[in-house]
Amino acid sequence: MAVRFDENHVRPMGRAAYGVNGINLDERDYVVGMTVTPKPGAAPVGAPATTADQVGTGDSSVQGAPATEGEIPPGEAVDLTQKGNLILSVTENGYGKRTPADEYRLTNRAGKGVINVKTTERVGKVVAIALVDENSQVMLISQYGKIIRMDSKTIRESGRNAQGVRLLHMEPGDRVAAAVVLAPEEEPNGNGGPLLQ
Repeated sequence: MAVRFDENHVRPMGRAAYGVNGINLDERDYVVGMTVTPKPGAAPVGAPATTADQVGTGDSSVQGAPATEGEIPPGEAVDLTQKGNLILSVTENGYGKRTPADEYRLTNRAGKGVINVKTTERVGKVVAIALVDENSQVMLISQYGKIIRMDSKTIRESGRNAQGVRLLHMEPGDRVAAAVVLAPEEEPNGNGGPLLQ
């Protein structure tokens, strides 16, 4: 289950405070992760901010005037098919999926939540979630030491109530230990490829 609520519903408090309920858990249920998502309808992180009158109309900018912060300069191509922020869910048996963050409706905190992954014996329980985009790279690590690194765009995007696709082939008894999103590489090596550290 997953719950999405506004951070303003959590009041500021001191270090010694117990906090407030984020999700109402069933018996033998536990929290596996948390991520901060953009507000519904907000521009994806790293994307230029646009409004309805700046896309597809002639009155969005004055000819010859410099573009203001977040406005698209005249004549510049914009990829409107670029995906926004996605929630990556990974299960213990090596399955995973990406779901648009907007599919998780905004509710109040301490709610029961909505289905995140349809868990079955085949896919197992959810072990990790993360916020990814089309340019993210993900690394999965199993308990037996098997590691795979992949682009997040190779993971199929599907709805909340889906099981996902196989990301890592597991041996009998093996489980996914961790799934992490790698930071983008800035510094190239001598061959022009990314520098691994």
